[in-house]
Amino acid sequence: MKLRICLFALLGLLWTAGCSDEKAATLDYAAIDALIEECTQLHDSAEEGEGLGEFVKGSKAIFRSSIDEALYVRNNTDRQSALDNYCTKLTTARDVFLSSKVAPACPLFDGTGHIDCGMAAQFLSANMTIEAWVYINESTGGAIIGAEGADKNGGLGGLLIRLAEGVENAIDFCMVNNTWSSCFSPANSAPHKQWIHIAATFDSENVLLYLNGELEGSIKIAPYTPDSNGKFIIGDLALYSGRQFRGKIYDVRIWNTTRSAEEIAANFRRLLTGDEEGLVANWPLTVKSGNSITDLTGRYPATLVNIQWADLDNL
Repeated sequence: MKLRICLFALLGLLWTAGCSDEKAATLDYAAIDALIEECTQLHDSAEEGEGLGEFVKGSKAIFRSSIDEALYVRNNTDRQSALDNYCTKLTTARDVFLSSKVAPACPLFDGTGHIDCGMAAQFLSANMTIEAWVYINESTGGAIIGAEGADKNGGLGGLLIRLAEGVENAIDFCMVNNTWSSCFSPANSAPHKQWIHIAATFDSENVLLYLNGELEGSIKIAPYTPDSNGKFIIGDLALYSGRQFRGKIYDVRIWNTTRSAEEIAANFRRLLTGDEEGLVANWPLTVKSGNSITDLTGRYPATLVNIQWADLDNL
């Protein structure tokens, strides 16, 4: 009796195995095999980094786990539906991975975010130049650069660049020397919905404002060296926060020299390398790169706070 039971059990196992082999033989592996091979080659050849065209750091590990999961199912399932399902899932993972490349982009300020570049004092000097490309979406708020705060004497010091108050479609470069010494560009010199290059220079007395390489405003103040215990902020003020810029900003530069009109006109359309004489810091902001960035000189990391990314277009 026991022998008969064992024989029936053995026959059952053989029948089941035969059915499984027969079922497995009917599976079509061509699509998933080709996709796994394609994704493996893409993964292995991809380079991670922060440069244009590189893949965002950490994206390869996520993609690899999707490939491994599909490979496991391919080798262990006896259902065609599982193979088809993982073809779809791996295709989606591949497309997501491809979209994680560092792409041309610039910060989009929607009125809620800013970029924190660290303490303003490390950037301020009696002779200096600040440059930035700006795309104004609306005039609400309007703080492009904020570096104001308390000075060493307990007064108010620093500087700021903002959309002018009381002058339509204009820029205000303001030295905060215990008062608000504003240098305005003319009305309608800074229209909305187009890129404008701003260069603001100071030589301890003369405050000059250039737009697109042309001198648009100048004032003279009492001798002054900017000082502030506040932050250097892109897209908001440092002390009087809550007046955030709405639009796009890129290629912010700080120099410890008073750039001449000729130097500004010759170079404002050219991206820098980071080793130019007199350059203190330069945040190109031309590629999408997470929540923390370092300027071209490698000395000044900046933190992106509630910043979205937009296409770097219309230049």
